[in-house]
Amino acid sequence: MIEAGATVERIDGKFAWVRPDTIGGCGRCAEPGGCGAARLTDALGTRRKIFALPNDIGARPGDRVTVAIQEGAPLRAALFSYGLGAVCAVAGASAGTLLWPGDAGAGWGAITGLCCAALLNRLFPRSSRWRAGLSMGLMANDRACTQATSPGTE
Repeated sequence: MIEAGATVERIDGKFAWVRPDTIGGCGRCAEPGGCGAARLTDALGTRRKIFALPNDIGARPGDRVTVAIQEGAPLRAALFSYGLGAVCAVAGASAGTLLWPGDAGAGWGAITGLCCAALLNRLFPRSSRWRAGLSMGLMANDRACTQATSPGTE
């Protein structure tokens, strides 16, 4: 589990809007034995300063909580998002060259492959199984974990 501290900013219905700590852990993430807490903060990105998670633990504004995500989930998402485009582009270029020998066939095949990858990248996040593997959850400071079904956005 990758964990990072956060503060609850506000409660909106069943969701807690949290702001992750800007300090990314102890600084030992890359060293053996480091906990990797900064990786969760990095995975949340710099544009999303506040985000919503289901408030299954009954947090209130100002509460300190821990946001947790399964180990490897950010890597799987990145590999799928970027790797799928690369694989589809190469496969499309190969197929295009077989159908229409030359650079034009390879180019059109690569473009077709990238379009297929873009379509798949739009469809997979709609899958509940895919989202469940990438879900984040709130944990109270006593480490009672509650899994979220999907992250919200502001």
